[in-house]
This record gives sequence, C-alpha cells and structure tokens, in this order.
Amino acid sequence: MKIYRIKNIKDNTYFSGGGDFTPRGKIWFVKAHVINALNSLNRTNQKKSKRNLLKENINNWVIEEYELTNPKKTYDVLSFMSDGDPKKEYDILSK
Repeated sequence: MKIYRIKNIKDNTYFSGGGDFTPRGKIWFVKAHVINALNSLNRTNQKKSKRNLLKENINNWVIEEYELTNPKKTYDVLSFMSDGDPKKEYDILSK
C-alpha cells in the first residue's frame, strides 16, 4: 500500500489542507486524491487572491510516496488498549 504527502522543500513542511503547510501535514492513500487536492488548492486561491499558488510554488513542492509494508507486530485489542496493565484490562472489560 502506498501513501502520499505534499512537501514544501523550502521549509520542510507538509500540506495540511486549505493552503496551509505544517510540520506534520496530511496523507493520502490514492494518487488521484493528491491531484484533486492540488487542483482544488489552485482553484480556491485563484478565486480568493487572484494568485496561482501552484504555479508560484511548483518548483518548491514535491510529492513524497511511501510504501507501507506488512505489519511488524500484531496485538489483540485488549492488550493494545491496556498496554498489558491488568487493572486497565479489568476496567475495560467491566464497563
């Protein structure tokens, strides 16, 4: 499975939606959704500010693609929620 992020290489931030870039940003699971986000950002900013942010920043933005592999570890739900603490397990089960 692949995931995608839009990175601003000038300041090492990631697109988080609405034209904002943050240290963490947003991820997408479908390539077409990344393209839609860029097109949407482009249309939104053209209407509001008469600027074309995509054209202005196209050399500063890159798309990072990550490959997710098989899980390294699996947990049963109770252990995951309780971190192995018997008291937390009891509290979860007694609700």
